[in-house]
Amino acid sequence: MEYWSVGVLVATGEEPLSPMPEYANTPAGAARKRIEGGSYVPPGDPAKMVRAIISSVDEANAPKRLVLGGDAYTMIHEALRERLARLEAQKDLAFSTDFSPSSLE
Repeated sequence: MEYWSVGVLVATGEEPLSPMPEYANTPAGAARKRIEGGSYVPPGDPAKMVRAIISSVDEANAPKRLVLGGDAYTMIHEALRERLARLEAQKDLAFSTDFSPSSLE
């Protein structure tokens, strides 16, 4: 299966840019290697994503950020869970810096 964005690039006449060495050891560099190596097949169906984007336009309460694909949901969920855990770890400190009720009298 061909990575779908390559088809988009071919259809528009665009050529993929050369890799930048600054990104070689980053998540973006790793993703590029998987895609270029042909071993990565993204789980998302571009046609379904387009339909979801178009239908979200008519939603009364459309999400501010539309999450498309199970892989995207999983990664975002994990990142937010980690951020929430770091916030919760500071809860006691945060509230300890509030004025005490007696000092407001």
